[in-house]
Amino acid sequence: MELGLAMMVLALVWSIFRDEVLRYQLWLGTALYGLPRPAEPVQVKVADYVGAFLRLLLFLPGLVTVLAGLILR
Repeated sequence: MELGLAMMVLALVWSIFRDEVLRYQLWLGTALYGLPRPAEPVQVKVADYVGAFLRLLLFLPGLVTVLAGLILR
């Protein structure tokens, strides 16, 4: 159950600081893959969608883990 709570908190913190995380994602893409700087609007939108998808992948399984832990007690 603690793992589920940790996943949910991480998704929440990521949501709060999503602009900083997005800037870091774009900087990392520029450094590793030689993407143009400044990033094109399409690249920013795709990076934002990837971040939203990863936040969902953290939050939903965390919620299921917490609920399963509460139900199976």
